[in-house]
Amino acid sequence: MEDTNLTVIIPTLENELSARALRMCISSLEETCNSKIIVAENGEGTSYPQGQCKAVNRVAKDVTTEWILISNNDMVYSKNWFKELAYWVENMELLVASPNLVEPRRGAPPFLEHFCGGVGTIGAPADFKKQCFDDFVAGYSPLEPSSYSGKIPVEDGGNFPVLIRTDVFKEVGMYDTNYDPFSSNSDSDLFYKFLLAGIVPKRIKSSLVYHFSQVSGTFHPDNSAYLEK
Repeated sequence: MEDTNLTVIIPTLENELSARALRMCISSLEETCNSKIIVAENGEGTSYPQGQCKAVNRVAKDVTTEWILISNNDMVYSKNWFKELAYWVENMELLVASPNLVEPRRGAPPFLEHFCGGVGTIGAPADFKKQCFDDFVAGYSPLEPSSYSGKIPVEDGGNFPVLIRTDVFKEVGMYDTNYDPFSSNSDSDLFYKFLLAGIVPKRIKSSLVYHFSQVSGTFHPDNSAYLEK
């Protein structure tokens, strides 16, 4: 799997916080791989978005590379994220795979917790400490050294960012746009489509991406109706 055969799609809102996060996300991608990057614009200002699902689908339908990576805009990619991801995708012949996330506070059980700035405030990601993240990645082992022999840093499960072979994404119908405009739970629906197609997504624990965590407003009380829908 070559990075030149990958298109990264980043849905984003056009507001100040998203713009700062997006610049940092794109910069980290450009420093770590040679993939094509497409920003899928998803609404303007503080108005409710047209929907992440529509934005991603609109871009993805014209992608011609073998692979697609769908990324949140509030993510920073580590130096070796692509090398680790590509190695296991090739060796295990995977169709859907995700890096593992590092977040500034406790989140879903598979994710790692290490504070390098950004906890869903207006200051994030302005307070992000890149050296802190680089040092964490350099010292991280996905398995305890004593138990590493004969084991691999791969587990069942998926999250965003997610790498998908392009034909698979299109064959399962891409995103369900009924989850728009706020797209709550559209990721869970997409992963369930993979399972229904007989594909078990895998998480590559040695490929790390920092996620600022809950800066999109999904869990704000004003958006509860979209989450429940």
